[in-house]
Amino acid sequence: MNSAVRVAGTLVLLLLAGLLVGLIKPKGFSLRWLLIAAGLVGLNAFLLTRGFGLIPDFLPSAHWNWQGKIFALMATLVVASLPQFGWR
Repeated sequence: MNSAVRVAGTLVLLLLAGLLVGLIKPKGFSLRWLLIAAGLVGLNAFLLTRGFGLIPDFLPSAHWNWQGKIFALMATLVVASLPQFGWR
């Protein structure tokens, strides 16, 4: 569960830094996109760690966590294919 706490701390720092930038430059700031970015960081961390150990490991060589890396890569490709993000 230590990794979940670390990810939560990272997300809090990301949100605070984003809000600070939003206060400095409010014209180019979007709270919606900041929250989406934080959600994507959380999703990536969740998948990369196989749901913080909740998802069983079906692939051999568990110490390298290929399954978590494949999950995170697949999610990245799905998000990149969404029209809101695109491949640019």
